Amino acid sequence: MTLQYRFSSSSTPVNPRLAIATTLRNADDVLDSFIHYHQAIGFDHLFLFFDDPEELARSNVQGYDRVTAIAHDTDLRQRWSTSTLPALWYAQAEVMARQTLNLEVAIDLARQHHIDWLLHIDHDELFYVPGGAAKAHFASLTARNIQGMTYLNHEAVPEQVDILDFFKVATLFKKAGPAPGEKLAFNPQQLALINTTPQLPSRFFHFYVNGKSAAFVRGGLQPGGVHTFRLPEGELVAGGYEDPVILHYPCCGFDHFWNKFITLERVYARGLETWWGQDITDIVGKFYLEARDIVRRRDQQAARDCYRNRYVISDQTHIATLIENGLCFRISEPSELLMAFP
Repeated sequence: MTLQYRFSSSSTPVNPRLAIATTLRNADDVLDSFIHYHQAIGFDHLFLFFDDPEELARSNVQGYDRVTAIAHDTDLRQRWSTSTLPALWYAQAEVMARQTLNLEVAIDLARQHHIDWLLHIDHDELFYVPGGAAKAHFASLTARNIQGMTYLNHEAVPEQVDILDFFKVATLFKKAGPAPGEKLAFNPQQLALINTTPQLPSRFFHFYVNGKSAAFVRGGLQPGGVHTFRLPEGELVAGGYEDPVILHYPCCGFDHFWNKFITLERVYARGLETWWGQDITDIVGKFYLEARDIVRRRDQQAARDCYRNRYVISDQTHIATLIENGLCFRISEPSELLMAFP
């Protein structure tokens, strides 16, 4: 796709400066790896928004160079108050509204830090470029006059119940569809496998399928929600299998699963039936509500059994079958890179 906007020769960054914006909560076990990985593959700055200010207080994030930590406090809410985004009206009740408002703040911070490209992902996600050359990818987008891209997201499959740092442990992923928001076109054998694998819902992914995005930072850039940007001109380009992808590690490890639903119950006082007015089962399927209900009972053993039987795939023979049939595959580079860090 050719976009209307063209980078002038004087503004085209040969060695682009890259940044990530993320809103996080309950990230203690993986935050170091999140920072180490993205700095190692070429990101110049990380803007970390701590939805729980107490989590920032107990973290060691202040010891990192090229990281800006922002607490959810009065100062941040004051910055939100100047926003014209509809998300402002939902900020108290909706975590995704706060993510959107934080992204708007991050765009402003990115311009102050002379960032060329800004990626928006969650703390349980990695930006995966085979070979780790993130700068080369974004330089290529710039050279092709592309000012934004939405990347496919593959979903991690835990192979054991107890995992702390899933970025170091998880290497098995469900394959995304050919474009963000599209599902795989399953053949009869693949459908049979999905239907006979209790850990795979009929929709295949447990969580979102519509990818995450990065955009060239310039005047007029705005968030388009948590998955996309609104560009001043042109449209985001849809990434494919040949492009970098988002590796999503949702609920990888029982403690992460438990804490996610405990936290959601606390921050969504009205319950967990809807997101932005949409039925949750339409967005992420029935497992979400089943997990919510079992965690609400505070029965950790029942929740652990549910997690083991409905989420974890540990049978290596069955995993080999899923891989052979094109439903899952291995990506080990992030794990191998992070093993070099303490």
